[in-house]
Amino acid sequence: AFDGVWIDFKPDFTYTYGTNGKVEGSGKYSYHFDRSELLMVDNISGSKPQEWQVKSAGDAMVLIGTSLYGDNAIQMKLKRVPDSIQQQ
Repeated sequence: AFDGVWIDFKPDFTYTYGTNGKVEGSGKYSYHFDRSELLMVDNISGSKPQEWQVKSAGDAMVLIGTSLYGDNAIQMKLKRVPDSIQQQ
């Protein structure tokens, strides 16, 4: 169902996301170290922000939605991969 779906977090606090090689969107993120919370704000006007509790597990990251923007029913596990699959 979610094969090929990806998020690329960049060091300049931006991200892109998509499916397989296609970029479908982008935005900005911030990370609150004390609370281990990630805030993602999409560049698409009118999209709601998303806030996540972050759990680190080696080369994987688990994001657990918070109730602030109504994402508390969502969890996802992201695996680190060495290369981007997005088309340049």
